[in-house]
Amino acid sequence: MDAALDGTGRIILLYSGYVIEPGTRDHEYQAGWNREHVWPRSKGGLSTSQPGPGTDLHNLHAADISVNAERGNKDFDDLDEGQAGVRVVTDPSPAPGYQDMKRLCLVAADAWEPSDLAKGTVARALMYMACMYHGNGLRLVDRVGTETRSMELGNLKAVKKWAQQFPASNREKNRNDLAEQLQNNRNPFIDDPKLAGLVKW
Repeated sequence: MDAALDGTGRIILLYSGYVIEPGTRDHEYQAGWNREHVWPRSKGGLSTSQPGPGTDLHNLHAADISVNAERGNKDFDDLDEGQAGVRVVTDPSPAPGYQDMKRLCLVAADAWEPSDLAKGTVARALMYMACMYHGNGLRLVDRVGTETRSMELGNLKAVKKWAQQFPASNREKNRNDLAEQLQNNRNPFIDDPKLAGLVKW
């Protein structure tokens, strides 16, 4: 799903942009990556034991372990590096076999700004989840600091901006094709960039 398009079998990690060897099945952590739920499991009680929002491939991405840990279940938002309480996320020990494609992420107490490399992908995954699982209670909202166990996630304003500012790449489109083959549905926000502006959030 997250393979680089160069035919080497390496994978690209969502937030850091590292390109690494995939490692051994069920021991991916030894290669420095794990599975990221872009819409956090804790914000909606997403189960991974049955088909549904917790196992939806459009919400699952390979991510650098240490960077993923920094993100936790924080809301997404635009942050200012010079603002008090905001810091740059760095990874002092990159995964084995990575190539230097590092992009900066920013983190605050209640918010996370992914790298520009990931913003569009993140935005379209979140919009998909909010629409696909609206009946389960998932909602994008215009704020950060949402309750840990709530089904809300912010910040809708930033998410909509990122979706427009960072169009889907060929790799993201290819990933959408693969997800359709495996779970028989697509992320329509990848297929139609105008859709985000038509939804009544």
